[in-house]
Amino acid sequence: MLKIDSINLIDEEKAKAIKELESDTESKLNTLNQFMHDSLLNISHNDRVALLVGMIMAAQGVADKITPLKLDELKGQEGQYTNDGQIFLNKIKDFLSYKNLPQEKINLVINDLEKAFIYSKLYNVKSYTNELLHSSDESPLKKSISKCLIISCHL
Repeated sequence: MLKIDSINLIDEEKAKAIKELESDTESKLNTLNQFMHDSLLNISHNDRVALLVGMIMAAQGVADKITPLKLDELKGQEGQYTNDGQIFLNKIKDFLSYKNLPQEKINLVINDLEKAFIYSKLYNVKSYTNELLHSSDESPLKKSISKCLIISCHL
């Protein structure tokens, strides 16, 4: 995918392309936000923000050190250390540890994210409020990250 800055466009065309990208991204994020609100236990706005921020960190990885989270790593298991929420948190911890942050700050971020990724039970396939999604073998976290990854592919 070409980056907007590397394309030979006049300034007006660049501005238009950036505006269209921003508009498209905002629309997709609004759709993801609505899905998270309507289908995932009506989680709070703050938890939705935490989920999105955590998903972005887990999906980024660290070049040559930590691979980005892949959908096939999320299995919908419910084990204490193997559930999708824990897999997310492990990727996020790795991501943060390579950012040279003080351990106290990492612990603070992880404590905030645990509420959204672990205590919300969104790793459980039965956590959907939308009954039609209960038959899914994907956890709400996996379904949300797949929507988030679709958005990032367009960035």
